Amino acid sequence: MPTRKPNNTLIHRTKCPQNYVMQKLIRQNIRIRAAVRLTALLTCLALMFALPPLPVGAYSYRVLSLGDSIAGGYGLSSPGTQRYSALVAEAWKAELTSKTVNGMTAGDLLLAIRSGAYNNQLQNADFVLINIGLNEIYLILRDLFAAHGSDAAGLAAALADNREMTRAAGELAGRMRTLSTLLYIKAPGAVICFNSIFNPYKGVVVKDADGNILLDLGAAVQPYIDMLNGAFLSDSKYITVDMAGVFAPDMLPAAYDPATGRFNTDVHPTAAGHRAMADAIVAAIMLEMPSDIDGHWGEMYVKRLLKYGLFENMLTYGFRPDTAMTRGEFVTCLGRLVGITTAKYSLYEVFLDVKKSDYCNPYVTWAFWNEIVLGTGGGRFSPNDPINREEMAVILERIIKLFALENNKLETYGGSFKDAAEISDWAQSSVKHISRLGIMVGDEGSNFNPLAGITRAEVATILYRMNQFFSLHNIIR
Repeated sequence: MPTRKPNNTLIHRTKCPQNYVMQKLIRQNIRIRAAVRLTALLTCLALMFALPPLPVGAYSYRVLSLGDSIAGGYGLSSPGTQRYSALVAEAWKAELTSKTVNGMTAGDLLLAIRSGAYNNQLQNADFVLINIGLNEIYLILRDLFAAHGSDAAGLAAALADNREMTRAAGELAGRMRTLSTLLYIKAPGAVICFNSIFNPYKGVVVKDADGNILLDLGAAVQPYIDMLNGAFLSDSKYITVDMAGVFAPDMLPAAYDPATGRFNTDVHPTAAGHRAMADAIVAAIMLEMPSDIDGHWGEMYVKRLLKYGLFENMLTYGFRPDTAMTRGEFVTCLGRLVGITTAKYSLYEVFLDVKKSDYCNPYVTWAFWNEIVLGTGGGRFSPNDPINREEMAVILERIIKLFALENNKLETYGGSFKDAAEISDWAQSSVKHISRLGIMVGDEGSNFNPLAGITRAEVATILYRMNQFFSLHNIIR
């Protein structure tokens, strides 16, 4: 798995062998096609964790495609089925909604999202696929081609230090940061995936009659392409798929006609190019999915939380969904979900058994300073002990109170537990509160099981429900 930055980092430079990608696609198709998947998932949730079921629609994948003419499949004979977003949706047996505009820039997309034009689609999306940015310089390039015609030397001079293209590429960085922030507010449950910019003129060389190179158009344009792609790497909240690494020569139309000396201003991927893009996107997202959650009842919840980087330090040997989660791991997951800045907490040690070098130290320090955790006595936190259900209920209630998250519109769940007498006095009110919100409830026998441990998959379910209720990942960011 590619190295990722600490906290909420899912950036990839993906260059995918086709056989590996196809194996992933085949496995994903077979798994999602299974007719009993929804029934099995809901049944397991009810029997193994006894959480109130989510609406049926929550188990259907929905893909939203945004962006420019490439995203729209411009130039394809059958864009509805050949464009990359349709192929991705087909791989996941998902519903596709496409909102693309020919010639759209990142600025245009930002205005549309700010206006609320895609609010409905973003709110319901599981995956948001975005192709944007090439028009920032492409529209300028088109005017340069028109101005210089077949004058290769003049075009070379115009591209050598084009301030307008430099400015346009630079502006994209600011727009990307704003775009990603808005997307995470408006699409809280979605995996967001941006395509990086490819160079449509790579390899295009113009020569004179004697074979001397007058213009290497690909090399002249590449610095501006690099500036654009630098903008995509300026934020770590989304997946970035490197499209420069997936195109073969036959996947793009000819960008230059030596007979006329004219440049093609409609260099859009062919059907083969869109297939390569789709394969790269599926592979990039699949790289984030540990194989040991395939088919597990908690698969959906784990996958939807992976994008926040919650399970860093827990994926060395797979996710191990049925392993009991420890106290240190849970506080770490919670800190990452609310997006704390770890730097200011990393320099301190507040418990004897949690050292500065421990992965969980900044999160435990944050939780202690905010009275979310108080330790287990004797100046210790016991980070490697399994966390039990009543401890988790107390921690979750403190998070709700800390950020004033109570929402009167939340559905409440009543009833009492048969084993209420077994719940510790210090946890009684917290258990009642958290169970009333439906975040943690009893088993099929109406028992809360306060001292029972909680598996990683069960924790993923609880944190997913917390995030759906309160949008925790937007509290601090």
